Amino acid sequence: MRLPRQAYAGYDEEWLIDDLAGCTPVVTLGFLRRSPHAVKLVDRNGSILYLNENAMAFYGVEAVDEAVGKLWWDLVRPQLRHTLRNVVTRAGLGENVRVTVDRQDAQGRDFSTEIVATPVRCRAMSVSKLLVVSPIISTDGKIGG
Repeated sequence: MRLPRQAYAGYDEEWLIDDLAGCTPVVTLGFLRRSPHAVKLVDRNGSILYLNENAMAFYGVEAVDEAVGKLWWDLVRPQLRHTLRNVVTRAGLGENVRVTVDRQDAQGRDFSTEIVATPVRCRAMSVSKLLVVSPIISTDGKIGG
């Protein structure tokens, strides 16, 4: 068994695959990559472990290395930070959390994003990280806004 990564020196796919082995719910790198939604893995402190391509585009990140180790709420406008901290705290305690936040795109159009945070439990069944999925919901209620 590998020791937990102490410092986020950058994205390490091998470490991520090994760390997800045996977790519940089952999370695979293939799922993370192919999801049509913005998918993030964060630790219980809110530090980013992984972003898929949709999440990178959503947050304006060019490469996953740019975000790994940063706090999730540091990638959003200040008005949302309290909400995201609350999501991380609640999910870190084992709760499945679902919230909707209002945002604006680069053209100033309003849209909503639903955030669903699911605790990921390790082999000992303690919460080790959070799977956060954010489909974009337009003002007319369609996913993919």
